[in-house]
Amino acid sequence: MARAAAQFGEIVARLPLRQPRIPVVANITGQILTSADDIRKELGDHILKPVQWTASVVEMITRGSAEFLEIGPGQVLSGLIRRINQDAHVVTLNDRELARAMAPTTLG
Repeated sequence: MARAAAQFGEIVARLPLRQPRIPVVANITGQILTSADDIRKELGDHILKPVQWTASVVEMITRGSAEFLEIGPGQVLSGLIRRINQDAHVVTLNDRELARAMAPTTLG
């Protein structure tokens, strides 16, 4: 995996990332990332290092996040957030609901 991580890191290094306009919480450290370089490093490290989901969610809640949106099939992440903080408001939107919400409406 180290070779794959190095190759992925080279690709990420070439991506034209901008400084984030909103805070980005790192899944590896659970800390706020404030620069494009920090985000590049985080993305490159993802292949080798485990995700610190609890630390990431706690950081978001500590900084004032009270609502979370899970998009995609299932509700695994929503359930984990609720375990971490029962007061968090979690909304899930699955693929079918997303497709329905994005479909053009027809008159008639």
